[in-house]
Amino acid sequence: MVRVLHIVSSLGSGGVEACLYAYYTHIDREKIHFDFVVHADSVGMLETEFLEMGSRVVHVTPKKKSLIQNLREIGKVIREGHYDAVHVHQGTSSITSLLLAKRYKVPVKIVHYHDNKRKTGLRGVMQGVLRKAIYAVADWYFACGEEAGQAMYGRLWGVSPKCRLLRNAKDLSLYHMDAEARQSLRASIGAAAEDLVVLHVGRMSDQKNQSFLLDIFAKVHEARPSAKLVIAGEGPLRQALEQKVSDLGLTEAVHFLGAVRNVNLWYSAADVFMLPSRNEGLPLVAVEAQISGLPVICSTCVPASTAITDVVRFIPLTENLSAWRDAVLEAAAQPRIDHTEAVRAAGYDINTESQVYEAWLLETIGATKC
Repeated sequence: MVRVLHIVSSLGSGGVEACLYAYYTHIDREKIHFDFVVHADSVGMLETEFLEMGSRVVHVTPKKKSLIQNLREIGKVIREGHYDAVHVHQGTSSITSLLLAKRYKVPVKIVHYHDNKRKTGLRGVMQGVLRKAIYAVADWYFACGEEAGQAMYGRLWGVSPKCRLLRNAKDLSLYHMDAEARQSLRASIGAAAEDLVVLHVGRMSDQKNQSFLLDIFAKVHEARPSAKLVIAGEGPLRQALEQKVSDLGLTEAVHFLGAVRNVNLWYSAADVFMLPSRNEGLPLVAVEAQISGLPVICSTCVPASTAITDVVRFIPLTENLSAWRDAVLEAAAQPRIDHTEAVRAAGYDINTESQVYEAWLLETIGATKC
């Protein structure tokens, strides 16, 4: 059996862990085993799911709290686990875990980038130094999309044989339009059939820019007083966002779901999906929305490759609120068309992609044992 240790920030409801969950539920777990190191004290929504599938999950001291303790704890997991591969999902800070994997002679060391933004100034210089260190230590350079690969690996991306695209693939059958779910979920938030429902799914953080989302929705609400905004996800900014909703007088119109397991059904319930992020790798949620034909409005900070279909529109964050409002109202008037086949053709079907990943992993590990 091939044993893989994934090193992540959390096992909540974010895109990284959702991607890993999709792959792990679709590969042969008698041949490949996943364990996890998590840099968070809290137990995430998907942690129980991985434990039930036999994974070991170890919570370690975050680097910011104690780098020395963090290194000791991760080193102990790697040393005792006898892993065939260590797969790190923490951007340029992945270097510490990769160095530990090298120290303990792990055969395959993978760095996986999920963002499309490079830092500037002094942080950019430090990021550049860490990237070069990663190139020297990692055996494989993974990215969730072309833009993320270019941001992390620069000229190496698409040229070096070490580079590999691992798409954030999904079980497409979960995101088909569901008329029954649409009716029941809209009723649960007091939305009538003719009311406009805007959906956002994402961790409540500065990156996802939900404060700006609320400003946009306030403008939409002026035009459509019966409109509702549904926000699914958790995060450190939830309390501040709830306070802003109150300050805007939108308490009855904005619904915070928290981390929910039926988010796939909310795509059926909504009329427009919004993602005004400051930066993204390749957002799973926008792919999920497109499967059911839900119109998607993104900031131009979201990679252009997110637009697998023609239901996606990009607007600069510098554009005024009226332009965003108009885009929402125009999108809501679009007919709903299932785009499953287009998404499958673009390479996002987990049934296909998981088999490609499984074969690659078995072949790559096998080559190290020859």
